[in-house]
Amino acid sequence: MKLNLHGGLAVFIACLTAIRSQAEVRVPTLIGDHMVIQRDQPVHIWGDADPDESITVSFQGASASTKPDEYGRWSVYLPPAKVGGPYELEIRGTNTIHIKDILVGDIWVGSGQSNMGSTWRGSITQPQSLPPPINPKFAYFMCSKKLPIIRWTTPLALPGRFVLPKV
Repeated sequence: MKLNLHGGLAVFIACLTAIRSQAEVRVPTLIGDHMVIQRDQPVHIWGDADPDESITVSFQGASASTKPDEYGRWSVYLPPAKVGGPYELEIRGTNTIHIKDILVGDIWVGSGQSNMGSTWRGSITQPQSLPPPINPKFAYFMCSKKLPIIRWTTPLALPGRFVLPKV
C-alpha cells in the first residue's frame, strides 16, 4: 500500500494534534510535596497546560481558576496562608495534581558559597558534642549542582527536589 505525501502529512498532523490535545497540567519542581510557602504573602502557583484547558487551584479553603495563555503558561494567586502545616494543595485540569505535606512559614534563600553544598557529617570540623539539628517542620530545596542553561521560556526545567531532614 502506497501512501502519498499529502496523506502522510495529514496523518502526521492528526497525530500531533491528538498528542497536544491530551497535554496535562504541569508545575515546576519548586511546587511539590514537602514544599514551603512564605507566610503573610499571597500564594503564587504556576505551570503549563494546553491553552484551551481550565485550571483550578485550591488551598486552605480558597480557590482560583484560570486558563493558560497562547503558550500554555498559567498562573494564579491565592490569599496568604496560615502559618503551620502540613497542608495539601490541589490543581485540577485535564489531570489532578495533589501536593502533600506543605508547610507555611519563613523561607530562607542561601546561595553563592562553594561550601554550601557540603555537609558537616564526617567533617573534621563537626562538633562532636552537638546532635544534628532535626526539626520535623524543616524542608529544603536541593538544586542539582550541574544546572543547565535555562531560558525564560522553560520555567519548569529547574532540576531539583524538596528534601526532608533525616531523623
